[in-house]
Amino acid sequence: MSAHTLKPLDRAGIGSILTSYPLVIILEEHSCVGGLGAQVKQIAWDVRASCKLKTFSLQDKFIHFYGSQRELWTAHGLDEGLILSELKNS
Repeated sequence: MSAHTLKPLDRAGIGSILTSYPLVIILEEHSCVGGLGAQVKQIAWDVRASCKLKTFSLQDKFIHFYGSQRELWTAHGLDEGLILSELKNS
């Protein structure tokens, strides 16, 4: 599912996904504070979802270098290899 906006957020659609799959992954190029992951976690609580929920987002810290978008993703743990490794180890 693509959540192109945080407001309005398709709470019913997200709730349906959370109750239909054993694993739900949220990947966002946004802050972990107040972002999609935080809102989906709230919906998961509200619908009493039993799925495993993994979130990947920008870390709530300063990254003290400049680089390409891909380099910044890696610094925040959003690199494809890092995500796959995290999913395999969980």
